[in-house]
Amino acid sequence: MADAGPGAAEESEVAALRRQVEELRQQLASANLRANLSAHSIAAPPSELPNDPFSVPLHTIVVFGADGNLSLKKTFPALFALMRQRHLPASVNLIGYARDKFSNREFQDLVFRAIYNVTIPQAERTQFLSRISFQQGQFNDATHFAALRKMIEEREIEQETSWLQQNGHVPTPPPAPLPPSPSPPNLSASSGGTQPRSRRAKAAAAATASMPPQSSADQAGGHSSDVGDPASLGIGQRVLVNFRHIRTFYLAVPPFLYPGIAECCQAVGLCRGPDSFDRFILEKPFGKDTASCIELCAKINRVLAEGQVYRIDHYLGKELVMNVLVLRFANIAFNAIWDRNHIASVQVVCKEKIGTEGRGGYFDEYGIIRDVMQNHLLQILALVAMEQPLSLSADHIRQEKVKLLDTILPLEVDDVLVGQYVSNGRQKGYIEDPTITNKHTNTETYATAVLKINNPRWSGVPFILKAGKALDESKVEVRIRFQPVPGIIPALADCAENELVIRVQPHERIFWKITSKVPGLDFSVETRRMDLLYSYLERPLTSGLPATPADLLSSSTKADMPGAYDRLILEVLRGDQTNFVHADELVSSWRIFSPALHALATSNQKPHPYTYGSPGPLAETQFALRYGFPDGFGNEMDQNSHRQPIAWGTGTEKSFGSALSGPTGGVGGGSSSSRGDPGGTPGA
Repeated sequence: MADAGPGAAEESEVAALRRQVEELRQQLASANLRANLSAHSIAAPPSELPNDPFSVPLHTIVVFGADGNLSLKKTFPALFALMRQRHLPASVNLIGYARDKFSNREFQDLVFRAIYNVTIPQAERTQFLSRISFQQGQFNDATHFAALRKMIEEREIEQETSWLQQNGHVPTPPPAPLPPSPSPPNLSASSGGTQPRSRRAKAAAAATASMPPQSSADQAGGHSSDVGDPASLGIGQRVLVNFRHIRTFYLAVPPFLYPGIAECCQAVGLCRGPDSFDRFILEKPFGKDTASCIELCAKINRVLAEGQVYRIDHYLGKELVMNVLVLRFANIAFNAIWDRNHIASVQVVCKEKIGTEGRGGYFDEYGIIRDVMQNHLLQILALVAMEQPLSLSADHIRQEKVKLLDTILPLEVDDVLVGQYVSNGRQKGYIEDPTITNKHTNTETYATAVLKINNPRWSGVPFILKAGKALDESKVEVRIRFQPVPGIIPALADCAENELVIRVQPHERIFWKITSKVPGLDFSVETRRMDLLYSYLERPLTSGLPATPADLLSSSTKADMPGAYDRLILEVLRGDQTNFVHADELVSSWRIFSPALHALATSNQKPHPYTYGSPGPLAETQFALRYGFPDGFGNEMDQNSHRQPIAWGTGTEKSFGSALSGPTGGVGGGSSSSRGDPGGTPGA
């Protein structure tokens, strides 16, 4: 008996070690399975991650108007880019839906031409095209939508089967009946509600009575399946995998078709309820004024919850637009001077060198104010002027944007200037576009509007929005001009004001325009640029020696800038609405522009003509003078370097200037705007 004690202790220790080994084996098997699951998932914000660690999201994307210009130029290339970067699972289902009839192969050939790039391996295109199917149908016929639903559910069954084959095995019925046990709920239901029970029964046949219960997820698009066996997984129990079928519907069609598509989806069961994983992407424009916007939103919201709707504004997906909030609220230097006491004016400019180029039929229904200013430029303005949100969540950012938009006074017709381009002898004028049927149209292709914000931060600061086609250059930028220095030294009184410029496109960058001394023996000052080449990433120096100018130039690499549609579609797949437009923002923005739009329509006044390729209407100069801009808004003349001689040690500028041996230039003279800028970007 004396020897029994130590032997029992040893057996206890061995048993404990065995338990630890078994626990480690289970943890390792669980980690391996999670790794397989993550290969099929898309990174999501923490709020979107499921509680079930073995949840498998399976994506289906349906593109309505799949043979249209938007789909082939933007949507499918963006989806292809996401798949190449492994942001889109290889198991994704891509379904095109359009009125015209195509076979799957014919439609894949159409997409092939849209995504073709000689630098991309053919194998990647082949993999992408293999995920594409096509369904022909009308946009208001529920019968055709029923066929679409059938196709979606068949593809989802194939997704599940493929996943089970790649991760363990497809469960098969056991040779003998199992002992009676309660059936796990929801095993006979499909993600869409019509999948045959037999497949679900096969998936559940190997489940044991010890399997944990699963929650019902029919309406949400979820479904659980048993995967693996104890021997293959190296663990002592089976694992339930919850398939979540996430359906994204991209409506690349005119907005008047939105309500009909939503109603047909509801009629055939494609809309699975507000708690489902259904997401609908809608393109602008959202109405033509306040009343039409409210009507359109009401029709859509009768079928879809606001949380399912993603109104896309691709400017919100551009790198520099997304950087505005970081620039403002993460840098105390900017946050401290972001008000009427320091900022004199804000310009948001969108200039395009091309005209309507065959899009005149669409464009003539809306004009530049509705097409660009009311949405793209106003969204940028809201980010520049809004108060700090409580967080970077979609709800908090939306709340602050709506508060800001509600403080903007309705645009008066006297505060807007409109124009229409005419031929320059080489390029056709607007009304000469063959797609425009009304040759007496007053639709504007150029507009400048001055908005006024009625709140303590911005009262008295003009916010200028300028947009136009067929102008002298193409760029999108925000120009924030600061107040003159109070109590400035008289000799420096004529120095140009500081400007902060956020160049959205092209050549993404942020730069300060400041006044600095010109190198040399004489004493002159000029406007220089402190430039952040946003699209370049710094690389750490590895030599350990002090950095030389050559090192600084060579220590940066050009970043691979993602496309706006790439980013926004990825955010839809993640369920993140931060960079999308809420219905409240739409109503607030139309309230600002509707009075001026109605006044312009009833006045029947002809837009000011301007030549194709010019800076804009000549009337802009007089219009800009009213707001303190002698050279117009956002033009080359307004951006030149400002150089002047300065008296040093004499107290008078004149006495010093007379001793200079040669002119140094006045306002607009001296070195060009590219001085100090290695890139030499025009119009900076």
